[in-house]
Amino acid sequence: MLIEGITLHSFDADRWVVHTQQERNFLVNRPTYRLIELLRECNNSNEAVTKFNTSFQTSLNAVQFEQLIAEKLGGYQILKDDTEPEKPTLKNQYLKLKVELINARWAGWLSKPFQVFYSPKGFWWALLGAVLTNAGVYFSSDTTQLFGHINYPLFLGLVYATMLIHELGHIGACAKYGLKHGGIGFGFYFVLPVMYADITNIWLANKPRRLIANLAGIFNEVFYAALLGIIYLCTDNVTFLAASIGIFSFVVWEFNPFVRFDGYWVLSDLTNTPNLLIKANNVFKKSMTRGHIIPFLKNPVQSLSQTTIAQRWLFMYGFINTAFWIAIMTYTLVVYWDTVVGFPVIVWGLIQKAIHLEIKWEDFSRKLITVLVFYLLAIRLLSNQFRKVTAIWVQFKTTQLVF
Repeated sequence: MLIEGITLHSFDADRWVVHTQQERNFLVNRPTYRLIELLRECNNSNEAVTKFNTSFQTSLNAVQFEQLIAEKLGGYQILKDDTEPEKPTLKNQYLKLKVELINARWAGWLSKPFQVFYSPKGFWWALLGAVLTNAGVYFSSDTTQLFGHINYPLFLGLVYATMLIHELGHIGACAKYGLKHGGIGFGFYFVLPVMYADITNIWLANKPRRLIANLAGIFNEVFYAALLGIIYLCTDNVTFLAASIGIFSFVVWEFNPFVRFDGYWVLSDLTNTPNLLIKANNVFKKSMTRGHIIPFLKNPVQSLSQTTIAQRWLFMYGFINTAFWIAIMTYTLVVYWDTVVGFPVIVWGLIQKAIHLEIKWEDFSRKLITVLVFYLLAIRLLSNQFRKVTAIWVQFKTTQLVF
């Protein structure tokens, strides 16, 4: 019936996480949980169908029961004789060109010095202490002459080290709770080069531990910034102060809930909503169709009464997320209009420089990167619309052939 090694973990009051030997996790509701538990207790299909009919007060025959199992559990790699196509996983699909840099064993070993901070009782006090230390260093320091005395090679080395230190926080929290973790790698989120840590199995932990694991990267950054601030106080080297302030300031951006940084995962945990962005966008797009807008305009009260609190919350998140990206694109058009218009020529110039080995880091300005993000978003939007139009056209032509 079921492959050995399948485990079930409580997610919230009405859902459970099913964990497979292939390190896949998926959520199930209470009836599906009861079905899996029933299959685990039975030795053969005849026993299973009898228990199922008794438990669920149904009268399915063996064939109907097999069809039900295939429909509910097929494709998830948990059935012994599974003939259903394997269902795709959403694991880190938003990251492109992923390359593992540090394997799981070394990542776990490097994270050991930080693991002492991740106990559920002590983590929040440690985080508060690190934040207050940074605030104390900043308010007791003279920053008026800061940028004239920075050692920039040292500054960049200290700042870029936070990428690894951040990911070690996630790995360390996962290891602290006895959960299997993967390694640390490098990839691209849109055009941004980012590091990532494979802690997929953190979904097997309870909510308080999931929150700590998702905040552990930020904690490591704040803790690291505090250490750099203390080094500045001891050495009077302003490079350490500049790095400390820069790292601590970037933490604010990482709380942005509309980009898949730590703030997004924390919000996903707080609301018990895995794949929050995908679900919210689907609800928002569906709500923007004519079949939903017209009834809402005619009778808003009745329309709202037919939706759940979860649906309203997902709609609001999807709406704000869409508005956020529209605002960014509008800002780029208004402020960087000349660069947007001349972007193809600029890119061609950069290619020519690269061919002649004349390209420099200074050529990649913040303005240029912002416009590049604008183009990628625009291309992605147009591509999605083109696929929709193509699908409609294919369906239309198929209908003509049928009739």
